[in-house]
Amino acid sequence: MMKAAILSLLFLLFANYSADAQKSFPVEATHISVTYSGTIYLISGAQISETDTTGKIISDFTLPGNMTIDHCDVVNPLEIILFNKDFNKIFTLNNKLSIIGTPLQADEIGLGNIQTIASSSMGGIWLFNNDNRKIIHYSATSEKSIFTVSLTSIREYKNDLPLKMVETSQGLLVSFPESGLFKFSHNGIFQKQIDTKNLRLLEAYGETALLTDNQNIIILNVINNTLETVCHKENVTDAFRYQNKLIIFDGKNISFEKIPDKK
Repeated sequence: MMKAAILSLLFLLFANYSADAQKSFPVEATHISVTYSGTIYLISGAQISETDTTGKIISDFTLPGNMTIDHCDVVNPLEIILFNKDFNKIFTLNNKLSIIGTPLQADEIGLGNIQTIASSSMGGIWLFNNDNRKIIHYSATSEKSIFTVSLTSIREYKNDLPLKMVETSQGLLVSFPESGLFKFSHNGIFQKQIDTKNLRLLEAYGETALLTDNQNIIILNVINNTLETVCHKENVTDAFRYQNKLIIFDGKNISFEKIPDKK
């Protein structure tokens, strides 16, 4: 009995050691995306693949024709959104990576030049239209725009195109190369320009967002607009927060870093 207990304890210690030792693994991808539950997706060309925490592919999906995945949003893991810019087309997949419904051809709803997209917790999709510099909240259910936001009416806007849009629990964040980081409410009301000079928006998690200055990963609290450096990491392609960990992709490897406890 005692021997069995000792062997069980040694097994658990070894298992925990092995899990802690597995802090990175190589992958072939141009980008990654991670759900709030920690599921990792690899994006490469026209293909999206679900992988486990060792890099083993579980399932995959490939866009038809000559399309590539220009943007992937997995905020809602039951409705994964893929966007192809050249064809101006949006696909929705379920968590088994199968297509849901008919792909949305943005030209057919009067949006001929979409720059980027983001999932909405209110249902539907956020879209940025290059032609008129407007952010549109589109509902696929009702097949119409719920509301639009004209950026040209915002004094701080410098007529540049967004690099990324992500939704937090507090609303929408839009990152621009010149205008900086804009914060909007869930109803599209402009709230604030946040000073993020030389910082690149990576992703959002709850009431926080991740940014990088190419040397560090920084957490932005979108409620009080404070910045905190939490990890030294150079050449970050993508980074996501899962519970108290960071899942980081540098273009070759996926690694895991614990977020330091606040002092």
